[in-house]
Amino acid sequence: MLKTIGKLGVVIGGLMAAIPAISSTATAATNFVVNGSFEQNQLAPGQRWGVFQNVSPGWYTIDGAGIEIQRSGTVVDAQDGTFYVELDSHNFDGASNDGSNTLMGQTLFGLGAGSYELSFYYQARTNNPDSDNGIRAAIGGQELLIDTIRSAPGGNSWQRYTLDFVLQTAGDVELTFGAFGRENTLGGFIDNVSVVAVPEPATWLMMILGFGMVGLQIRRRKATRHLFA
Repeated sequence: MLKTIGKLGVVIGGLMAAIPAISSTATAATNFVVNGSFEQNQLAPGQRWGVFQNVSPGWYTIDGAGIEIQRSGTVVDAQDGTFYVELDSHNFDGASNDGSNTLMGQTLFGLGAGSYELSFYYQARTNNPDSDNGIRAAIGGQELLIDTIRSAPGGNSWQRYTLDFVLQTAGDVELTFGAFGRENTLGGFIDNVSVVAVPEPATWLMMILGFGMVGLQIRRRKATRHLFA
């Protein structure tokens, strides 16, 4: 009996050493999006908002007036940090705001083959029901369209949206967000963007087995202490 417990203890010890690494991967997954909360930007200290072709690092304008960065409290409070984005942007050059709807993107480098989840927070700006707050998110051949009205005038109502996608082969992927609907500089807001890998079922199975072996070790130790008490 004692020899069996000793051998089992060696095996369990090895599994226990692996569990923290697996758990850490699951609970602190890498976010492949750079500057996902737009905290790094070109706004001057005290500047409330501004429109930029590039929001460095990470983001670039593909089409439209540019990426409008707003400081928390300008219209709403940021969902994460101090800044957020509006993509029905102020157009300094367009007549009657033509071209204010902007499409922005970011290239995510070095993604491996597998399953991923795009996550971001969205909030409508106006109460207009006629496609005033439309935002489209696209990545990995998948697209999500959001077109809602503001639930409470003057209030904050951020909601989290997710989009799952699968990469069959490793490579770089372009993530895009774009405004659609009325071009009147009053559109939807986005903040706190992330793309993380989704663990494969085999990984979850290893975690479950690992925790099960820990419980078995605890029970064995209690039984051993009782045996020699």
